[in-house]
Parts: sequence; C-alpha cells; structure tokens
Amino acid sequence: NATFPQQGQINLQNSAQLNASGVGGGRIVIRGGRLTVDNSKIQANTTGSTGGQGIDIAVVNDLDLANGGQINSLSTKGLGAGGNIKVNAGFIRLDGGGQVDDNFTPTTQISAATGDPFLGGGPAKGGDIVVQTGHLELVNSAQISSATFGAGKAGRIEITASSVRLDARLTTPT
Repeated sequence: NATFPQQGQINLQNSAQLNASGVGGGRIVIRGGRLTVDNSKIQANTTGSTGGQGIDIAVVNDLDLANGGQINSLSTKGLGAGGNIKVNAGFIRLDGGGQVDDNFTPTTQISAATGDPFLGGGPAKGGDIVVQTGHLELVNSAQISSATFGAGKAGRIEITASSVRLDARLTTPT
C-alpha cells in the first residue's frame, strides 16, 4: 500500500479525454492534490450488457469542472447497469459558463444515466453519484444529474457537504 505525501495537480484541458468505455466499461480511479477538468471529459461508459465499473475520484484540495468539463458514467444502451461515480474533494466547483449543447443540456456536469435520450434504452439501472466535500458550488448552468431514458431506474444522488451554493440547477429527471 503506497503513500504519496505530496499529491500533485492533475489538469485535463483542450478537449482531453480520459476514457475507459466499452463493454462493461473500465474503472477509472484518480488520486491527487487538485483536479481540473476544463473543456475535457472523464468517462467510463458501458456499451453492452455488462454493468459499468464507474469512476472514483479523491483529491485533497479542489476539483474544478469548467467550460464543458464532464465526468460521466453512462449505460449507453441501457442493458448493463451504469457504473457509480464517487467524488471526494475539499472544494468542488462546477462552472457551466452558461453553456448548453444543441439539445439545451448544460455542458459542464457530473452525470450518470442509462439509455439514450433519442433512442431510448433497456431495463438497466443508472449508476449512483456520491459527492463528499467541504463546499460544493454549481454555477452558470452546471449540473449534477442522474437520468434514465428507458425502462431502468435512474441512480441516486447523495451529497454530503458542509456548505452548498447553487446558482444553477441540480436535476434528476426520470
């Protein structure tokens, strides 16, 4: 069991992707001092009938998502359950910059879903989202969302924070 006394800063920017998607989706584990996801994506999607393995992020200081930065765990066909997303950071800020995509969906988000908004989906459950932080901020149309577009149930969202600032929305459409 290794210990790292100095945990560094991790930056994903300029459309970078950390992607472990596929049948069963791989597991993504990130540990660091600070994580910035700026106009980039971290995603572990399952594309088949095997359940996704999800995303586990723990940073000592700040987690910042901005300019379309995303953390996603999806079951794209709704056949295998979506993987869970677990995020633990001292301070979490999602800043959407007021941006939306062509479907008027906020682009800066932490999202777990099952199925496809246009094609529907199968019976699989979406992944859960668990957020633990000292302070959580969602501003300028950023969102944390759990959704289903098929027969499966959306996953749950659990937030544990000393303080929360919402100048946007927190949604769980079903």
